[in-house]
Amino acid sequence: MSWSSGICGCFEDINTCALTYFCPCVVAGKNAEAVGENCFLHGFLSTLGCVGIFCGAKIREKIREKHGIEGSFGNDCIMHWFCPLCAYSQEARELKARCPSGQAMARS
Repeated sequence: MSWSSGICGCFEDINTCALTYFCPCVVAGKNAEAVGENCFLHGFLSTLGCVGIFCGAKIREKIREKHGIEGSFGNDCIMHWFCPLCAYSQEARELKARCPSGQAMARS
């Protein structure tokens, strides 16, 4: 299975696109929370250069594994290295598409 939208499909969901552009740490945190990780921690870590790239790639990997999307951790790292905003946006669109009622949010 592949992603429901492409890496450059940001304008398919203009609200997510705008939020990712202006507040990427919010989207990074929400994506992490959707796979059971700490929203605040991952939002903060996303701002820390190489640490953010690694953490973003790990969350992307968890999203892929949870939804049976093909790919590799190496590819996830490349996506977060070269275009983290596109990667965060694609992940958020994927989570919305697979759990449109907001049920993707993890419960503590």
